[in-house]
This record gives sequence, structure tokens and C-alpha cells, in this order.
Amino acid sequence: PSALSPGELNITGEPAAVEALNEALLRKGWLISGSTSAVRVLARATTLSADDPRLGPMRGRRATVSARALSAEGETIWSSRAEAAALSENIEDADAQATTVAARLLADDADTTLREIPWER
Repeated sequence: PSALSPGELNITGEPAAVEALNEALLRKGWLISGSTSAVRVLARATTLSADDPRLGPMRGRRATVSARALSAEGETIWSSRAEAAALSENIEDADAQATTVAARLLADDADTTLREIPWER
């Protein structure tokens, strides 16, 4: 099958993961839609401490973002996860930075894979 051009994705799930994945996929030409006919993507993010006493006041955080795309029949047509780490003096900033980088990595995989999968839209 030939590669598909970007279509509509309906991304739901954990807010930080959804926001970061929305932004990353929009940059790749995908449309983010609330439509029930759009390909449904479920996303989630978790963050863990990666603190090291040698970092001084800096807070290290590691984020894992995972997502899966479902066909109209509810079958998984793509699933992946990505991890990234970030440092900041503010733990919320470190969480956001790590989540954003992990979502960008995940979006690269989603973009490549979803263009190759024959799905209806």
C-alpha cells in the first residue's frame, strides 16, 4: 500500500501526554480532531525522579509517554512508547520538558507507522 498523507487523529488520555503529542503531531501535518470518525489515539505519560545528589539544586526527571491508535473496530493498529529525561531547578518544568521530548520521539514513530497502515478515514 502507498503511504497515507496525514489525516485526523482524536487524541485522548492523560493531559500532559495529550498536549505534548498533539503539538508534536500537528508539526508533522496531522490534524487533531474531536470527531468520532478520526483515528482514536489513547495517550498517557508517567514521570519518575532521576535525582542525583551531584546535581545540586537541579531536579532530574524521567518521562515515559505511551500511546496506541485504534481502528474504527477498536483494534490496536499502532502502539509504542518513548522515554526522555530533563533537568530543571523546578520539578514541574523538568516533568514538562521530559514529557515533551518523549512525546516528540513517540510522534516520530507514530508519523512513520500510521502513514504506512491502510486505515479508513
